[in-house]
Amino acid sequence: MTEGPTRWTNVDIFQGHGMAEIVSAIRPSLETMKMGVTVWPLVNERNVRRVLGGEDGEAPYLLIAMHGDTGRLILAPGSSTPGFTSAFSMPEVRTMLRVPGKVVIAMGCASGTREWADVYLDAGATDYIAPAEAPFAHSASLLVILLFYALTQGRELSEAVEAARNVDSELAMWRHFRADATT
Repeated sequence: MTEGPTRWTNVDIFQGHGMAEIVSAIRPSLETMKMGVTVWPLVNERNVRRVLGGEDGEAPYLLIAMHGDTGRLILAPGSSTPGFTSAFSMPEVRTMLRVPGKVVIAMGCASGTREWADVYLDAGATDYIAPAEAPFAHSASLLVILLFYALTQGRELSEAVEAARNVDSELAMWRHFRADATT
């Protein structure tokens, strides 16, 4: 039997509607790499506000498994339920977001922009990683798994991001923004 910690880090996954399949691929991979994983299903507006507002989730890594659209996080694609907020604009996210000291990985399409990065970095994130365009569905889960694999190998976060991005053109669209850098 090997000695050492049972976990080397923890990851909170905020799971939006329609993302269960992707999260179910990511979670066991991260747990196999000795990470504690907590999945927070985002099922309604109140829940989203609690989670993005920092009331739930304490891990240093935050994976936001929600769909994206230009300038919006999509909670429930195509929902038209009266009184139900199915999407959150960038200004709405900015007012509720509290992520001090976290590395945030967003999986939503077109969420890898400077504007979205500033929303998260201004809310206290140390790093923000997201796709600039619309990645093929399974490439998002592959990016997350490759990123954390590289971290388990002792690479710095920026090196781990580059290693994952260099796999192919689908993963190359992911961008990394740092609180202490200008790009």
